[in-house]
Parts: sequence; C-alpha cells; structure tokens
Amino acid sequence: MSLPAFATPIPVLQQPLPPAALLRSEPYDDPQYLVLAVELARLATHWRARWPGLRLSLPQSGTWPLESWPDALGEALDALLEGALARHPHAALELSLSSARGELRLDLQGDDPQARAWLPEALPPARRLAAWQGGHLLWRARDAGWKVRLELPLSPARR
Repeated sequence: MSLPAFATPIPVLQQPLPPAALLRSEPYDDPQYLVLAVELARLATHWRARWPGLRLSLPQSGTWPLESWPDALGEALDALLEGALARHPHAALELSLSSARGELRLDLQGDDPQARAWLPEALPPARRLAAWQGGHLLWRARDAGWKVRLELPLSPARR
C-alpha cells in the first residue's frame, strides 16, 4: 500500500534547515521581553558560580524593557567576561546600565594593560547581538583599561 502524495514523509536529510542555521542572521527562536536588570541579576548568579572572585556592580533600581534573546545576550556577555577573567581571574569588572534616546546602554569595563590582545576575540557574540537588534557596539582598550558599550533599542513600548 502506498501513501497518498500529500502524506509522503520527507527524509531527514532533505528537510529544510531553519534559516538561522544557514545564515546566522538572527537566533532561531523569537526574542523575548526582558527586564534587563532582572536578566543581568540572573546572569550574575551564573557568572559568580564560574568566577567566585568576580565583582559586578548592578543597578539596584531601574527596570528597562528590552526585546531580546536571553541566550544571545548571555553569550555576548559571557564571551567578554571570559576573555577578561581568563588572564586576571580576580579582576574587578564594572557592569552598568543606563537609558537614553530610546536605547539601553550596557557598559562593561575593567583594568588590563593587555586588553588589546584578547578584547577583539571576545567581541563577535556582542557584535552579532547588536546587528540582530539594530544596535551598536563600541569598544576601546588603552593604557591600563578597557571599555565595551553595547547599545540596544528599548522595547517599542518604552521608546
């Protein structure tokens, strides 16, 4: 007995791949509405488990809404922290949030005279996130310090 044409299964190797897997133009699933201060506090718990000496300064107030991908945001910040802490496991890093002109600014900075060596390699996940969201990534490494600013558009409800 043969199956009708509309019920013919597609072999696994011939099934179309999700566009994100082919183009990496954006994450596969839909962005989620995040309250960034809450999301960063959740990520900070994860970071402190991996790097007990890590000190982060997160805002006590202010909840800025963002439509983003939690995994992509976490990957972007993980790469930056891992790059910084691979050389100085007990480095003091400062993470700060602000909001201006319909954008959320996330600044991460630290002290490391060798930042020019590792910082460019740690930026691709943050660069992808900024591109996916229509944001900007700015960075600098000079003298003994470095700074990365990730600017992402706030949720349309808060612009």
